[in-house]
Amino acid sequence: MTMSNLHPGFILIAVGLIALFVPKSLRRPVLAAGPLLGLGAVLTLAPGTNATLPFINGITLHYLHVDALSWIFALIFCMMAAIGGIYACHNSNRMEAFCSMTYAGSALGVTLAQDWLTLIFFSELMAATSLFLIWCKKTPASRQAGYRYLLVHMFGQQHIDPIFHGIAAAQHHMNLFDGTFVGQLPAFLHHGIGLAGRKARERRRAVTRCFR
Repeated sequence: MTMSNLHPGFILIAVGLIALFVPKSLRRPVLAAGPLLGLGAVLTLAPGTNATLPFINGITLHYLHVDALSWIFALIFCMMAAIGGIYACHNSNRMEAFCSMTYAGSALGVTLAQDWLTLIFFSELMAATSLFLIWCKKTPASRQAGYRYLLVHMFGQQHIDPIFHGIAAAQHHMNLFDGTFVGQLPAFLHHGIGLAGRKARERRRAVTRCFR
């Protein structure tokens, strides 16, 4: 892997891991300079860059796909991570430093993903790190807020999964890059949203029966 196709999200996650273990005197320069390396990696990426990784059962993970729009968002996320790292230099909580940098790296992973497995992996990693970032405060209020966040995330995930499944089924039979899939996408989205709505109504009825 050369610098021209180095994933900036991996750099930020590595920065978080380093900040988790190094002493405070070294954590400050790591948090200040580390995200700048990710920013430099974004600047070296060119639209059209595509990096893959072989996975199980013949699946290929397209974990790094760069186009004009994803490049802009990756640049913005790296700039935000750099500003946040500099601002957090005074923070002595090493777990908070790890979670914040890993969250930013996961956001880049979602932005640059081109397959469902990579997208879902990084989105779940974002959810986990943001949850522990809330719990880093270690107060009763932060614990309650974390549990509420976890419940909302689980509720949203249950509703978005049918939509993902509908689109994935369409991709299995159609070419994503021709007009066929794009033309049928509204129908598959409508089917997925309808399925999510039916599941939500079933859950509400089940909850209602429990409290009768």
